[in-house]
Amino acid sequence: MEFQNEFFLDEVIEGFYVPGLMKRAWAAELQLLSFLDGFCKKNQISYFLDCGALLGIVRHKGFIPWDDDLDISMYRKDFRRLAACIEEELPEEIGFYYVGKDRVTASSMAAIGMKSPSFNPEKQEFFKQFPFYVGVDIRILEDVLDDEKEEERKKIFYYLASLLKAVEEDKESNYTQLCRKWKKELADIREAIHHFLAPYGIVNLMLFPKDGKSFMGEIYYAMDSLYSFVEDRDTKYVAWGPDYALRRKGRMRRSWYLGDACRKLSLYGQEFSAPSNLEEVLKEEYGDYLIPKQNLGGHFYPFYKDSEKYFHHSLGEKDPYRYFFLEEDLRDSKRNNVRSMILESFAGLERSWKNALEKRPDGEELKFLCQKSQEDALAIGNAIETRGSFPSVSLLESFCTMVFRLYECVAKKSCSEEYIFSEELPEKKREDHYHDETTAKIYQILKTIENAKEQFQKDWKIRVVFLAYSYSRFEESLAADFQKILEGEKMDAYLLPVPYGFKNVKGELRERIYEGKIFQKKYQILDYESLNLQSLQADILVTPVAFDYVNPVFSLDPFYDTNRIKEFTPNLIYYPDFIVERAKEGEEKSLYNQRYYIPLPGIAHCDFTILPKEDMLKGYLHYWRKNVFSQANVESYEKALEKKLLSIENFQKSFDEVGEGEASVFEKLLSEIVHKEYIKGKIIE
Repeated sequence: MEFQNEFFLDEVIEGFYVPGLMKRAWAAELQLLSFLDGFCKKNQISYFLDCGALLGIVRHKGFIPWDDDLDISMYRKDFRRLAACIEEELPEEIGFYYVGKDRVTASSMAAIGMKSPSFNPEKQEFFKQFPFYVGVDIRILEDVLDDEKEEERKKIFYYLASLLKAVEEDKESNYTQLCRKWKKELADIREAIHHFLAPYGIVNLMLFPKDGKSFMGEIYYAMDSLYSFVEDRDTKYVAWGPDYALRRKGRMRRSWYLGDACRKLSLYGQEFSAPSNLEEVLKEEYGDYLIPKQNLGGHFYPFYKDSEKYFHHSLGEKDPYRYFFLEEDLRDSKRNNVRSMILESFAGLERSWKNALEKRPDGEELKFLCQKSQEDALAIGNAIETRGSFPSVSLLESFCTMVFRLYECVAKKSCSEEYIFSEELPEKKREDHYHDETTAKIYQILKTIENAKEQFQKDWKIRVVFLAYSYSRFEESLAADFQKILEGEKMDAYLLPVPYGFKNVKGELRERIYEGKIFQKKYQILDYESLNLQSLQADILVTPVAFDYVNPVFSLDPFYDTNRIKEFTPNLIYYPDFIVERAKEGEEKSLYNQRYYIPLPGIAHCDFTILPKEDMLKGYLHYWRKNVFSQANVESYEKALEKKLLSIENFQKSFDEVGEGEASVFEKLLSEIVHKEYIKGKIIE
């Protein structure tokens, strides 16, 4: 099957965060399903999408976001044909698993799946670089017998299920020990199964042999024998054995699956077989199946949970997909650009002249200040003019004129011609007049500095650079905020599409994808190849991702890792291109997936992370406190991180801005960050 690039990106679907690794698992399952579909068509074997796979296509037009597997079903008679010939045509990388074929297989369902997980990119290409075991489960639809025989089968199956549960808790004993331990129970099971199968001509069935390998596998084989050795009868009703035996659930009319017409459903561009009357099948399985009900509980999600845990544990501190927190990552690192240096120069001038008002320096000191201020003003003006001619430069010229006149006054000891040669005036009066005149001129100088600084901030609009990678993802997320800034007059917004790519199973970035030409159809963009980020002098750089190296599937070009690009701007902002609510207690699936989007290096490296809601911010803090920070210094680390986390919701409340739209609030927040003003309860400087 072919997949679009966007398919493999981490994504929030219907409020649920689906990581790229799960997307690869889905793709691997679809590959297996595609193979199985081709095999069944070739051999005229009927199968049907079922359970979550069927529900996902009907209700979600794809996978159920919080589901992780694919199920199909087929009649027992079709499964017999499948089992008899499929292994002859299996590719090297795919295995067929069924307890009736191999008693070591410990499962109640048959499956086709990955034969041997590998970290060889070539071997994993079929599975779209998914590294762990993955399969497609095959639920065998069994004939539902008359009530008496079904009750007999139910009792035996329940007995076997109870034994299975007891054995699962006994992990120390081997096969021989378990056979001795459960000797009486095994004898009862053999007798009951032989009695049940006798009417079908099955005698001397070998159950729990002395040379067996897997006690659990033998239990599953015994369960399967209750169905596999029963002749096909094409009964009116069918059901998946375990569900019906244990819960009397899932009894379906045979005609619902394969009625008068074969039904096909499209899944990611390929058609697959579905029950003829899928509405009745889904109604029987799920009730009112069209109403989405998020099933976020369950301790077995994702199916590769244990494999992933073992993988990370085995790599230890060499794990390339984990962020290992360093205290220095949270430290503020002051970084200047031309704008901030100009503002610092303005601030230096203000301090010097305010100091002159307070301390009243002598004549020589004041003349030196005048000379030094003119030099500083000239340097500021030259820096401003690197972007063009602006009114703030004219104000600086006026400032220089005022400073020169003051210098003359100081040199002559007088600021007024009528007092220059008047020797008759008392010295005290001359000094008072000189003091008043110089003070007035210094006030004028200060006012001119303030006006020039204010005008400069209007002349030099704040430069905001938005990083982007996927056009579709940008349009769904940050485009509205970007467009709002473009339409405004206070900031200059630039769009910088950058290359991205997908990693192979070894974590190596494969071919780089660049969507600049797609962006150009709608936007004016910066060319990443010719752009010098340092010379651009961005006041704010907004990145939509903070994974850096830790995402096992996706990455921007490593040049754009947050710890690198922060050197090109005083303010690096992480503004996620997804929105997901804080996971709640009991939502095990959502809580598990937090590991893919919260403990990211970029959140520590960036100056700020902006989230829509305050509750999301609290969720991030809670996760870092519990899972990232060392408990020895958790309080100080948490305070440092809290300063970096901002919420649109809290900012909007603090400024009582209602009705302007979220984009305008975001723009206002960026402005506040640049001007170092703030933000209720937090210190930006």
